[in-house]
Amino acid sequence: MKLKQGEYMKRSELTQYLNTYLRIDDFKDYSSNGLQVEGKDEINKIVTGVSANVELFEKAIELKADAIIVPGVSISDPDKIAGQRQWKKELFEQIEEMGANIFRIPVHLIAWRGRTLTAYLELLD
Repeated sequence: MKLKQGEYMKRSELTQYLNTYLRIDDFKDYSSNGLQVEGKDEINKIVTGVSANVELFEKAIELKADAIIVPGVSISDPDKIAGQRQWKKELFEQIEEMGANIFRIPVHLIAWRGRTLTAYLELLD
């Protein structure tokens, strides 16, 4: 998909396009797929990178980009995944095979307190 000079698309249109293109509904996993951080509502210029770092963000600002796309993975709380018996080496191998450079692990306070600090850190290790 290419926009002509001065054209833009709505963020919702870009999200739908990427969701379809990447076939996010075809993959059963234990986390949220798709848009992670909303930005501008109207998108004209997109910057992509293999890793989210300061250099990428500085370049996006320099180019006046409206959106940044980086291959990344966001999984569910480790306590939840462990409860589903899916917290295992294969999960991380799949993430590595996907080429993800960002790996977000949300930690929910209730689960943290329920397991205790030591037990939760052992789970993450």
